[in-house]
Amino acid sequence: MLSAWNIDASQFNGDWSFADKAQFWLRYAALAPSAHNNQPWRCAIGEDYLDIYIDLRYTPRTGTLRQTLISIGAFIENFIQAAAAFGYEFVVTDIPMSVKREDRVARLQLVGSTDEPVAKHRLEAIMSRHTNRGLYKATQLAPSIITALDDLELEQRVIAISLQDSQSKERVAALVDKGVYIALSLPPLRRELSDFVFYQREGSCYGLQVESMVQDPPQAESGKQWTLKLMNAKAEAQFSRKKFASAPVLTVLCTETDSPAIWVSTGQSMQRIFLAAASYGLCHCVSAAPIEIPVLTPVLKSILETKLRPQVLYRIGEPVNSEFTIPSPRRKVDDLL
Repeated sequence: MLSAWNIDASQFNGDWSFADKAQFWLRYAALAPSAHNNQPWRCAIGEDYLDIYIDLRYTPRTGTLRQTLISIGAFIENFIQAAAAFGYEFVVTDIPMSVKREDRVARLQLVGSTDEPVAKHRLEAIMSRHTNRGLYKATQLAPSIITALDDLELEQRVIAISLQDSQSKERVAALVDKGVYIALSLPPLRRELSDFVFYQREGSCYGLQVESMVQDPPQAESGKQWTLKLMNAKAEAQFSRKKFASAPVLTVLCTETDSPAIWVSTGQSMQRIFLAAASYGLCHCVSAAPIEIPVLTPVLKSILETKLRPQVLYRIGEPVNSEFTIPSPRRKVDDLL
């Protein structure tokens, strides 16, 4: 399913129907990151709009919908950026105040189009954005890159707080360590994670590849068996701590309130930053543990010295080992509709 990353922009035809155009842009949207690469989105194409729903087949059963809707926000941002590259403008509407797992999350409404040429840099960033779950080089990012990322316009009510000093990063990394250990030590969470882990040879169209998580992993019958039987919670937690402590910059996206609309906006903002970082050749990696585990979130707020609600924590940098940058498989557009 890695063929999903091979998109030829020259194939786009301005004379296509709206449905055909939307399906073409969905190919770019589908390359968005998601928690465990579970790709929890499904869509319905209307006359001049795209409705987006949660796909229950690929949605974790435990926890809040925060990570799911942040992932869908990244999906929305990819779609909007791809459409804009071809001169079409969309707005996000109709996000409900509360979302159940079967509800529509949002509508993307077409509001205009132009004859402007394709902005290839938008599409190139979407194609080059990748997660790298290994170590990042500890050297500081160039000031020009830091400034460019800090100056990005985020969605309304989303604020980015970045940490570059070693003491703050180590404190956050300690939370990541604790959170990862807790999550991987709880049988229900571990069993749920095992549904989204596979070896490359298994050819899944969604989920995490073992090879992108562990270098030279021990062989098992399947990724599920590796997760349940061979994954070491303590070792994974300690490695996560090292990765976050040594990264050049850690960032937390925060908001004043907490709602489905906020989660979607956070996902859009996060993806906007990831695409900008990708244009500089940088990778990223998210940790949900200090965000989702209730006892850890107040500690994270204390480290950040903020009363805002942390929504997503990630690191950005240049990978030490590019072998961890493995393009993740994607479901085909037909499966999203």
